[in-house]
Amino acid sequence: MPRIFINNLCQKKIIELLKNKNILDLFLYDLSTFFYDKDYQKVSCEEIQGHFMIEYEKILPCTELNIFDKVRFRVFNDKENIIGSNHINVTLFNDGIILTNSEVKNIVNKLYNIYGKDDNNKGEWTKEDELDVKANIFGRVWTLGQGLNVYSISISISPYKELLLNILFFTNLLKQIGKL
Repeated sequence: MPRIFINNLCQKKIIELLKNKNILDLFLYDLSTFFYDKDYQKVSCEEIQGHFMIEYEKILPCTELNIFDKVRFRVFNDKENIIGSNHINVTLFNDGIILTNSEVKNIVNKLYNIYGKDDNNKGEWTKEDELDVKANIFGRVWTLGQGLNVYSISISISPYKELLLNILFFTNLLKQIGKL
């Protein structure tokens, strides 16, 4: 059987590809195409002191990570800054899918593999996480990026026992990965 040798350049490329993984790589649905199809609904619109917040929601074409079947985009506009870009938060959630610890554990461990320890220095799934899910107080947060391109990933349980996966400052994530 022939041996395969990986030269230094290939090794560096493989390491670079592994490092460049991000949360969007976990999904089959490309969240950056949310507005391409007209299959979303406007769920709410509010204006507070010159700032608009509009929420759009859609049913995902397939269940993501065995849990999430809906996605909500919360778009923020500033009437004073009409040439600036919109700030967008994304929430994936389950509507009627019964949660199990193994599915939540799977997501936490995948996020740990991509981003490392969370903001509270927690790594992989722990017994404490399991107890927090049962008590309906579970939550993890990863704050990422630098300067003006900061974004945040959080996973938590809602009071209605829905699992919520949030990407705050989604547009900053898209900028960092070259999709915006």
